[in-house]
Amino acid sequence: MRQAARTLYAREGWAGFHFEGVARAAGVSKDAVYRRYSDAEALLLDALSAQPLPLLADDRPVEEALVAFGRDVFAYFASGNGYANLRVHIDGPRYPNVLEQYRDRVVEPQIAQAVSVLEKAKDAGAIDPDTSTGAVVEALGGAVIVLALAVGARLDDDGRPDATVVRQLTEVVQQILHGRLTDAPSSTTKRRS
Repeated sequence: MRQAARTLYAREGWAGFHFEGVARAAGVSKDAVYRRYSDAEALLLDALSAQPLPLLADDRPVEEALVAFGRDVFAYFASGNGYANLRVHIDGPRYPNVLEQYRDRVVEPQIAQAVSVLEKAKDAGAIDPDTSTGAVVEALGGAVIVLALAVGARLDDDGRPDATVVRQLTEVVQQILHGRLTDAPSSTTKRRS
């Protein structure tokens, strides 16, 4: 039912999101949906909250962890799983209560987790002490979403970003962390300027 709700919402937005459509997509009766949820808002927020989001790992070097996080977020959006999440932001001006609850339940915990990992790395001397960890997370998240929207579903057969996307994400992470690219360009890979 939750997956059906996410899929319907991603496709139709709030204006087309209703119990009948969710029930039809989930292959259940409308009564089954009504018994479980008091209203469409509760159903949508539960469906969005139940979808596992990528988290920043704390068990590897910071740059490697950020690139892996970027890959996971890219795959999440490029595979279609994140479309409903984007739709909440698009519908936000018309339905600010839904956006606010979504941010409180889904977005802010993910950001807080990533910031916490980066703060620990900063305390350990792994990144510059003047780094704004919140800005790093927001810059990477924004860049990844824009990239996913710009290049589409460039995923391999296992659902992972292709080599070109991984290179682009690596460059974004290096630019954010170091203010420049740190790896020498490969003779087979042309760098973007």
